[in-house]
Amino acid sequence: MIDRDFQVLATPRLTLRRLRPADAAAIAAYRGLPEVMRYQSWERYGPAEARALVADMAGRHPGAPNAWFQFAAALGPAEGPVVGDLGLAVRDGAGEIGFTFAPEAQGRGLATEAASALLGYAFCRLGLARIVAECDPRNERSVRLLRRLGFVAERHLRGTAWYKGEWTDELIFGLSAQGWRESAGGRGAPMA
Repeated sequence: MIDRDFQVLATPRLTLRRLRPADAAAIAAYRGLPEVMRYQSWERYGPAEARALVADMAGRHPGAPNAWFQFAAALGPAEGPVVGDLGLAVRDGAGEIGFTFAPEAQGRGLATEAASALLGYAFCRLGLARIVAECDPRNERSVRLLRRLGFVAERHLRGTAWYKGEWTDELIFGLSAQGWRESAGGRGAPMA
């Protein structure tokens, strides 16, 4: 289901919303840091890449088939500072998520809070049956986050990805709507 009416997802400390042109500087600042880029697909990230991301998302809607939609994670209200972003791609009734947060926002539960809200939205509002996430097993913070959210490591692909000059492993995580409903994150949540 394409959500053409999407505005915001509010959590106790964050607002997930559409990217805005004013977000580009903050996005470039944290996405361009070596410690943030380490396990991401990009080699460099600067103002031009951030502006292109914002522009690319301007005409998109969450849930559109075969396309990523990137959500800004603003601290506090929608006008608050952007401390991260989360992506959701939808293919054949299933989704894939990804997340990137500024170092100063890490270790405070903000990514867990944001990703939990996104999962609830994807399962309940968009009606997805399953969501996957791919992760380099050396990215211990992301592995722990996915497990906290209820994801299960379903496959460990060894040395299959040529990534930043080396062969790396990939962990494939999965979470079904049923598994989410039974987890702490989805307990008691209505399904669309």
